[in-house]
Amino acid sequence: MKYKLKNIFFYVILTAAAISALVFTFYNQSRIYKIQEHNKLSKPLYMEGHKLYQSGRYQEALENYSEIIENYRKSDYLFDSLQESVKVLRVMGRREEKKEYMKKFYEYFPDHEKTPEYLLRVADMEMVYFRNESGAEEFYELIIEDFPNTSFAESAKRRRLDRIKGVYVKKPYRDIQDLSCDEEKDYRMLMNAKKYYMRGRMNDAGRKIDKISRPVKDFIKESLYYRKILVWEDPSADNHRMLGKTYQKYGFFNRAQEEFRKADEVEN
Repeated sequence: MKYKLKNIFFYVILTAAAISALVFTFYNQSRIYKIQEHNKLSKPLYMEGHKLYQSGRYQEALENYSEIIENYRKSDYLFDSLQESVKVLRVMGRREEKKEYMKKFYEYFPDHEKTPEYLLRVADMEMVYFRNESGAEEFYELIIEDFPNTSFAESAKRRRLDRIKGVYVKKPYRDIQDLSCDEEKDYRMLMNAKKYYMRGRMNDAGRKIDKISRPVKDFIKESLYYRKILVWEDPSADNHRMLGKTYQKYGFFNRAQEEFRKADEVEN
């Protein structure tokens, strides 16, 4: 009797294991098939979206990328479609929609290395463009808690501290009417310098920055465009290295390495 019971128990275990293996195989094959199917359907949409973007048909490009995001979540083109959508919306000046698309990185790719970068950009948009301090704080906290060992967590801590000090919004983003006479002059000079910089007129940008008072100049000295102007004026090893560190601070590690390489070339 005991022998029979042992045999029955053994066969039950074997049957259960076989069923589990079949279920797992079926699930895995279904998942692979779904990924392949989504890739097959989304690839032409993505390629066409890229062509539309290159030809300046931004709304149509966005529609292609959005279809991938909404309907083909298993596609290998999903991440790139999100990135391209953010780029298109930036060109179109649609900040609110751009912010919503950047939030999707955390929803769809919580473990991706670029996700904290996009979350930090969302927080900065909340602070700078929408003047929503509580919204910015929510995303700073999220970055610090979920991505504690990244440079973006350190940036979030610094920005949160700046917000508490009242620095980040007040300079240089606060309204002109809130500034004193001296600050207003510096603010206008700074904005003119940035406009010249964006147009590639580095000499004019440098001259405007030279006229800014020391406290404001100290405040902007860690900005990328200020560091780029310094490198353009004086491509010394030190200036290349400082620009590299600024790139590093904002998470642009490939560009940082390029500047460090240029610094070594100058020295050698």
